[in-house]
Amino acid sequence: MVTSIIALLFLTLAVAGASAVFGRRSEDCWPVCCCAVGCLLYGFYCLGAVRLGLILLCAGMVLLFLAGWKKSGSLRSYLRGFFTPGTAAYLCFCLIFLVFFSGNVVSRHDELRLWGAVPKAIHETGKIQLGEDSPIFSIMQSYPPGLPLIGYYFTAFSREFAEGGLFVGYACMALSFFIPAFSRWQWKHWRLLAPAGLVVLMTPFVFTTHLEDTAMFGMTLFVDPLLGIAAGYAFYLAGHHPARSWFHLLAFSLSLGMLCLLKDTGLLFAAAALLTALLLERKSWKRFLFPAAVLAISTLSWKLLLRLYEVHVLVPLKMHTLSAQAISNVLRALASANVLIYKLPLGFFLSFVFVSMVLWLLYYLAFRLQREQSRAEAAAVAVGILLSTVAFIYGYALIYGETLESYARYMETALLELFTCILLTALPEIVEGRLIAWSLGWKKGVSAAVLSGCLLVGVGLTALWRAVFTVYPELPAADRDAAQIRSAVENDLEPGQTGWIYLVMAGDGWENSFYHHRIFFDLISSNLGIRNGLAETQVVIPGLENPTEVWAQELADGCDYVYLLTVEDALLPVFDELSDDPAQEHGLYRVEKTDSAYGVSLQQVPSPPTE
Repeated sequence: MVTSIIALLFLTLAVAGASAVFGRRSEDCWPVCCCAVGCLLYGFYCLGAVRLGLILLCAGMVLLFLAGWKKSGSLRSYLRGFFTPGTAAYLCFCLIFLVFFSGNVVSRHDELRLWGAVPKAIHETGKIQLGEDSPIFSIMQSYPPGLPLIGYYFTAFSREFAEGGLFVGYACMALSFFIPAFSRWQWKHWRLLAPAGLVVLMTPFVFTTHLEDTAMFGMTLFVDPLLGIAAGYAFYLAGHHPARSWFHLLAFSLSLGMLCLLKDTGLLFAAAALLTALLLERKSWKRFLFPAAVLAISTLSWKLLLRLYEVHVLVPLKMHTLSAQAISNVLRALASANVLIYKLPLGFFLSFVFVSMVLWLLYYLAFRLQREQSRAEAAAVAVGILLSTVAFIYGYALIYGETLESYARYMETALLELFTCILLTALPEIVEGRLIAWSLGWKKGVSAAVLSGCLLVGVGLTALWRAVFTVYPELPAADRDAAQIRSAVENDLEPGQTGWIYLVMAGDGWENSFYHHRIFFDLISSNLGIRNGLAETQVVIPGLENPTEVWAQELADGCDYVYLLTVEDALLPVFDELSDDPAQEHGLYRVEKTDSAYGVSLQQVPSPPTE
């Protein structure tokens, strides 16, 4: 929790300083500063100097705070300008996240090898996680590092890696995009702040309540919900004249850059938002060269790094032709699950269509509430959202037409994109509308009761969310085995040596994959390297002419140790040719270079004595 508190403290200093320096409400500065953290750390990450980047970033935040203090003239006026209703709500959100999410652990398949593993590897090594020198699964290295860098920022202020900081950072980043919705609220509207804050707090939770892959907000690290929220924020900015000031142009540019760094598909939303803004402000097209440059640099620099490190993209973004079988699989999957667990048991497709229709109706009502945006501007934003969503579903999501394992999460992206834009449009207007003017006449006692009730509901629902989430049941056993492996290797190594461990999991790949992945996650450190392929044993593959030779060559390529999580019969004859010691479950073996036919042998490493 301490590292998350320090990270939030520096972020608060930056927001306070930016608010005073740019003359903006602090609500407008939260998403800008969050995006700036990710984008600036990315620049240093590409250079392999992310730790230096963190130091310079924190120093810059302090200087920005001091510059804002000087411009404000006095600390009292400085704090008064910073502590606005939206900022108060956001800090309450952060407090809730600190209390309920700091104890979370990484326990999902893709998190253990990607969303949680990459920030841990950055935390432990400070290096870019690409190429053979990185312990990260090669099939996972092509994902852009935007979310891992945010996770790194929230865990960097502790020598020991704090898994809970990843979840706190994720939630704080996501909710920051909603806070500009309070930019026109004053303290006289405090009676409405609690119910509005409750709606904002619950939004990402409600749209991640499906049970397909338990991608629930706050307890998992899947990037898809965050991608949708960030896209909605970018489209909101696109429809409200981002070229009217340099602050708004900077906010728009950073949002586009962050979208591209969150996931490859973020490019679709970023490009659509940029084209929407350019269409609405054609006379100021020269100003949009800056956000276009940020978009291009963030995308092309990552593609260049992938090429330099010879990393192949696992799931490329492309337009493609779907086969009849793929279309059939898509339709069957769409009719088999619900997007929201509290809805009637309609098929997923009907549920998604129904929720989308409701959201588009809300979008129309939100447009009718406001005064700033014209009909043409609202229509342009709607078309941009719709076209980018269609391109996203067709160009990326349907690539999974054979399995659709993550399709529900992709639909979260589309729904959250639209609803974020709705909230950002409606909440600034709602405090001035006639429909709720009567609420300002509430008696203070009733208002205080409503405020307390909303706070209790928010805390209670968050606590319920935390209780519903089931952590991987074999987590303690995997952590124990990882600790034993680490201890045995460190005892076997000479001082200053680095050992490379080849994790082998023989047996049913799916049955043991979570156990294998948690051990892999635990072993990520600065002095232990990990060679990893797929979860299944690479040796036991039908049709190999000489599996022993194939495996021996792989072990000779920079592997110092082999760990057997389980042993299956097909592995035994291969193992017997390389070792005089028996193959044992949870056994650790040292790879020795020899003059034998295979060039390597395996010698069992004794387990260290337990205390």
